[in-house]
Amino acid sequence: MTTKYFYSPAQNLLLSEQDKPWYDARGAWPDDARGITEKVFSEFSGTPPEGKKLSAENGSPAWADITPPVKYFFSPSLNLLYCDINRSAYETAGSWPEDAREITRAVFTEFAGTPPTDKVRSADPDGVPVWADMPQPEHAELVARADAQKTARIADASAYINTQQWPGKAALGRLSDAEKKQYIKWLDYLDALTAIDTTEAPDINWPEIPA
Repeated sequence: MTTKYFYSPAQNLLLSEQDKPWYDARGAWPDDARGITEKVFSEFSGTPPEGKKLSAENGSPAWADITPPVKYFFSPSLNLLYCDINRSAYETAGSWPEDAREITRAVFTEFAGTPPTDKVRSADPDGVPVWADMPQPEHAELVARADAQKTARIADASAYINTQQWPGKAALGRLSDAEKKQYIKWLDYLDALTAIDTTEAPDINWPEIPA
């Protein structure tokens, strides 16, 4: 009696009718099992050709190329991470770094993510990615930040004073004693902000907002 052979595209599985009782007893016989010839069964149940693997093509067994594993790289000089999926494009553009060294996927994943607090990606003496302390900003950058903060604080204070309509009420002599006290506090606060020397950044004692 001729043995019947089957192939399941969904499970990428080769079977013979001799296997069917075992699978049926467990309710595991593939619903999509389709008949194939003995020749096809013999070909695809053997050792795959080099660089090939068993796959399904239009529901029938076929040899497909094995996709090589993705490789990951790190360039110490550029402090950049790469994967070889796009390597040919970089090489065509002449921008693949000469010092790119292979790293593991785990290392790539770690250093492609968000850095820990106050850390930046860097390279150790061996050219391996590491988390390094975030460098302190230059004095000019600190002054620029302080200038921006000073401008913002003055704008916020002026906007608050105008929202309370204190300047207009003062001009008309309509400020209550409580409002006058608050108005003076906020004017003093504005004067203190204006007097701030931002070149002393980061050692600046910002005045407290009036209560």
